[in-house]
Amino acid sequence: MVKTDIEIQFNKGKLLTYSLGASAFFFAGVFFAYAGLVTKNHFFIRLFLLFLGIATISFFGLLLLIILPKALGNKAGLIITDKGLYDYSSAISTGFITWSEIKKTSHSYLGSNIFMLIMVKKPEKYIARQKWLIKRIAMRLNYKMSGTPIHILVSFLDTDIHTLYSLMTEKRYQKVENKETEN
Repeated sequence: MVKTDIEIQFNKGKLLTYSLGASAFFFAGVFFAYAGLVTKNHFFIRLFLLFLGIATISFFGLLLLIILPKALGNKAGLIITDKGLYDYSSAISTGFITWSEIKKTSHSYLGSNIFMLIMVKKPEKYIARQKWLIKRIAMRLNYKMSGTPIHILVSFLDTDIHTLYSLMTEKRYQKVENKETEN
């Protein structure tokens, strides 16, 4: 049997650009935290600088921990198969979603980022499947905001939303067409 899976890789250039930006803010946070510790300014200014530094280091450090492995690794961001799709596109990736679970797809824009929204029959199943509390909370927020916990971050993939729709539609209905031609 010929392997017909479609692997969509991450857009390495975009991920590395985001990584450089996150690195710059991370080091700015280190500078603020250091300035908060060593300056002789008013106590509240020092406390503010220290808090700002710690918050910046925490946020952009986490962002780097999420983005860098995707930028430097070889794992595909999305794999489309005859049975469904594997989502590894973001920090709260879903994993495997069968075609029979998908009710419909749509897309959404958040700033310059494009998300493909996958409406599923049992959204709570995908939320409960997450091992980490933070991921479950993020998926629950996605579900409350858009009606689905599954958001594929198309902006970080090496494709565009229209091509992705076409590839998914072709794979999803390929099995139906094959059954009709056999009869």
